[in-house]
Amino acid sequence: MSGHVTLAPWIVWDGDIASHHSYAVVNCEITQALISQGIGVEILGGAGYGRSPGGAPRPLAYVRHRWPPDFSRPDLASFEGVRFVVIQPWEYGYLPLSWIQPLRDQVDEVWAYSEFVRQVYTQSGIDGQRVHVIGCGINPARFRPGLKPANLPTQKGFRFLFVGGAATSRKGL
Repeated sequence: MSGHVTLAPWIVWDGDIASHHSYAVVNCEITQALISQGIGVEILGGAGYGRSPGGAPRPLAYVRHRWPPDFSRPDLASFEGVRFVVIQPWEYGYLPLSWIQPLRDQVDEVWAYSEFVRQVYTQSGIDGQRVHVIGCGINPARFRPGLKPANLPTQKGFRFLFVGGAATSRKGL
């Protein structure tokens, strides 16, 4: 068939990729991995890269990964059958009660960073068939064993590493 173009599948990604916080780093790495696999990505929520192909069929999914959590279903009226996916890490045994109903009623799937986070969701009452483990997106060229340690401008022998947001109350500072 002359002139026939096959358009790649694509997704809508709702989350920042341009900042230096953990969510943006994970968003950037996962979306880059999707793009490298031939999946088009349309980025919402900040400066970014990737666009859905013009005239492409509906996206495969609408994925939201950002803080604070937003479980409200996006307007998918023009995308009948599109899966609404939320990636929302939670490290504290059970989900906040205010999350349970919107997760059950508004969200089609939850993607969890680890089996532990998946269990937090299922033990909180979210159907395990809807919760899937995906690893955090990381750049193995940047995060891997054997790299030379960063040179910190101090002569002190003890250094404290804090991973998290100092202004976030749930981080325990």
